[in-house]
Amino acid sequence: MGFVGAHPAAGAEVATVGPATGHVLVISVPGLTWDDIDTHALEHLGALLDDSAVANLAVRVERLATQPGDGYATMGAGTRAFGPSDVAGLALEPDEQQGIGRTAAEEFERRTAHPLTSGVGVLAIDEIAEVNEEGLFEGTPGALGDALAAVGIDRGVVANADTQPFDAALRERRREAALGVMTSDGYVPCGAVSDALLRDDPRGPFGYRYDTAAVVDAYARCRTDRSVVLVEASELRRARSYEPSIARDERDARWRAALTATDELVGALLERTEPDDAIVVVGPSAPGSTPRLMVFGVHGGGYSPGLLESASTRQPGYVVLPDVAPTIAAIAGAPIDVDELAGRAVTIARSGGNAADRLHFLVDGDAAARFRDRMQAPIATALIALASIFSILVALRFLKPNWKELPIRLLEAFAVAILTIPTLTYLIALVPMHRYGAAVYSLAVFGTAAVVGGVIGRWHRRWLVPIAVPLVSLLLVIATSVVLLESRLQLSTVFGDSPIIAGRFSGINNVTFSQIIVAAILLGAMLVHAVPKQFAFPAMIVLFVAVLAVDVAPMWGADVGGILAGLPALAFAAMLLAGWRIRLRAFVIAAVATLGALTLLGLLDLSRDPSSRTHLGRLFERIGSDGLAGLTTVVNRKLAQNLRTLTDSVWRFILIPVLLSAVIVAWSHPRPFVALRERFAPFDRMLGAIAIAALLGYALNDSGIAIPGMMLGTLAPAVGYMLLRVER
Repeated sequence: MGFVGAHPAAGAEVATVGPATGHVLVISVPGLTWDDIDTHALEHLGALLDDSAVANLAVRVERLATQPGDGYATMGAGTRAFGPSDVAGLALEPDEQQGIGRTAAEEFERRTAHPLTSGVGVLAIDEIAEVNEEGLFEGTPGALGDALAAVGIDRGVVANADTQPFDAALRERRREAALGVMTSDGYVPCGAVSDALLRDDPRGPFGYRYDTAAVVDAYARCRTDRSVVLVEASELRRARSYEPSIARDERDARWRAALTATDELVGALLERTEPDDAIVVVGPSAPGSTPRLMVFGVHGGGYSPGLLESASTRQPGYVVLPDVAPTIAAIAGAPIDVDELAGRAVTIARSGGNAADRLHFLVDGDAAARFRDRMQAPIATALIALASIFSILVALRFLKPNWKELPIRLLEAFAVAILTIPTLTYLIALVPMHRYGAAVYSLAVFGTAAVVGGVIGRWHRRWLVPIAVPLVSLLLVIATSVVLLESRLQLSTVFGDSPIIAGRFSGINNVTFSQIIVAAILLGAMLVHAVPKQFAFPAMIVLFVAVLAVDVAPMWGADVGGILAGLPALAFAAMLLAGWRIRLRAFVIAAVATLGALTLLGLLDLSRDPSSRTHLGRLFERIGSDGLAGLTTVVNRKLAQNLRTLTDSVWRFILIPVLLSAVIVAWSHPRPFVALRERFAPFDRMLGAIAIAALLGYALNDSGIAIPGMMLGTLAPAVGYMLLRVER
């Protein structure tokens, strides 16, 4: 790729880090992707980003469709926040009319009890604040503006993305950009958002377009020696808003025109900047129909050209929208309390290199992320279908005499193939499969799994080896990815991490957690069965501790759900497989041990530099600053997301065919299960341990039904294989 070294840039703590930059120009380019930069000849914007530190920006707030209100609210809060679409655009200058016979100044004072004599006022600030106080994330829109104002740094906003649909009598105000730099009371001291920024143009969307000269003049008025001014390239938004009104073949031409206008605006703005100014280019929202990774770049401000990352992602070339606020604060020299934020100031992951290589890396990363999201549901559905079909076929073979002719070795190979699929989805990250398409990808995964199943399924001398091999391989591949490869084998893989969804970029996610926990319990049971007693228990404990370490260690990801669910699940598994009786005190001991481990690991993570802390350290930060409210916010959010999976997760479809097949066989034809218990003594205890893990995983992680669903997807072929081998 041509990248060399690692050069840390400014970080954001409670105190300012590094020399402050006098002026920061924030150029907002809503909906702009790196593919746009690569595809279109954008002279000024392209040259600026070529000489900048850059990254793909994940902008998801709650849903994949990130609306401008949510995007700008999050950008100004440093935490996911909401800007309700019906009111977030009501940012006005004092003399503008709002309502019959009232100016914006009068309306702002009526609503907030604060005067508005200049600048820009966000009229619905109280409603926006209330929505966020009651929301899942409890973000504070305006946190960045408050931090800047506290040290006397001027703020300004220049934006007008107003639209006027054909059936509307008045223009719809679309000035959400003010949320990015306002204070928490809804005020920006300098700015221009009125119709004065527009000029009539019958060729423009809705019959008008940005007046570049007026926009640049407004920026110049707000620019001071110590200031942060946000200028929105509003033509990009207006072009997207106009798309439903025009034919499909006309949309590309409109988008190209908006890009050209934006490039001209950037060129004009750059003429008004000074060499020491810092420039931040950010795309705070993504079109809902095509969720993408957006453009982010920092020019100057202590950053040299290269790839950016943050403590939120720990992946070169990827940052998230909440990182924008602490980054701007750090560049401007404004102390900001990171304990109150989810984001962290971005740093240089790889400096130097070739601008073309960086652009290719970012375009390719976005393509891989979009391919992953397109393939995730089909691959998960296919795995669910295969596990369900296998379970039904095994049940029919035992229950129906005429199905006895079904080749048992074929079913055994089928089981091994299913168990191999998850490992292959990680290993295939070594090949850029998004360049070859869904058909090639599917053939590579399922074709290779079939071959592996056919080969390994023929190993019959040691009856547990064929299913132990894919389970061990899964653990080794995931451990290698997390510990040695910075989770590279999980990024943009179907059971790994989606940069667009931005739930996690490194460490163990919830689906991977379910895979390694059920694999560990299955392998632990095999150790108890196959290894002499004096060695079996120590070997099982070593296995469980290693799995937990990969999952929960702060340097590798600090999976909070992994601590809360994984530690007690494996503790109960160890007790059950060791033959201990589970009494009440065992639950107490497991609970105390879990809380102790959570506290110890949290304090360890908290002792690290704020720019390096993971999810666990940030949870402790919130608890330290907000008390139990910091914990209840996280719990409530996870609970809400968890319950939602009962109706919208594809994993719910695996429950009925797999569990029903098992119950029918065990109830009406118990002989295979009786024989399996006799040959594999840990069987009942193994099932009990996995049931506990599934219950805890479901209750304590926000992926909900996906966790027991994935566990069933692994357990069904493993148990089915055992039943078939016992029958033979």
